Amino acid sequence: MIERLWYETMPKKPIVGISSCLTGQRVRYDGNDKLQGWIGELTNDLSLVPVCPEFELGMGVPREKIQLEWSEDGVQLFGIDSRKNWTSLMSKYAEERCESLDSIDLCGFILKSRSPSCGIANVHVHNCEEPRTASGRFAKTVLSKWPELPVVDETMLNSNHLRQEFVAKVCSYQQSNRS
Repeated sequence: MIERLWYETMPKKPIVGISSCLTGQRVRYDGNDKLQGWIGELTNDLSLVPVCPEFELGMGVPREKIQLEWSEDGVQLFGIDSRKNWTSLMSKYAEERCESLDSIDLCGFILKSRSPSCGIANVHVHNCEEPRTASGRFAKTVLSKWPELPVVDETMLNSNHLRQEFVAKVCSYQQSNRS
């Protein structure tokens, strides 16, 4: 019998999805990024997979700003100037993208706060009689598909201690979900 090599028994780094703009990719509506200086240190412990729902959906860079709006059909995703309703396209994209991420054993997600696609919570919903917030359309799918998955936005990782806690949660999730 052949002994297993040491590297064959080493656990793989947990795979974590991350909003592409947080990694320095210039994919935001205005052609800029939202690079977080601490992202590099996370790569010591995690394998990061960049995701930008708006760019990957084909909205382009630069692009029209989008926002969540209240309508008779509930919270919808609209282009501010064009008034194009992106809700069904984003929902279809989100389902398909989450399926592809599921196939790589995703163990966590870091999303862009306040984004109409990636915001976990507290994304302003426009056209309401009273103040209302919601999750971004992509984040809503992520949270629904994986309710136990460690999901944060960049504002929840603003200290070394909080980042270490997130990495620990991701590693625990990976361990508990191994086949």
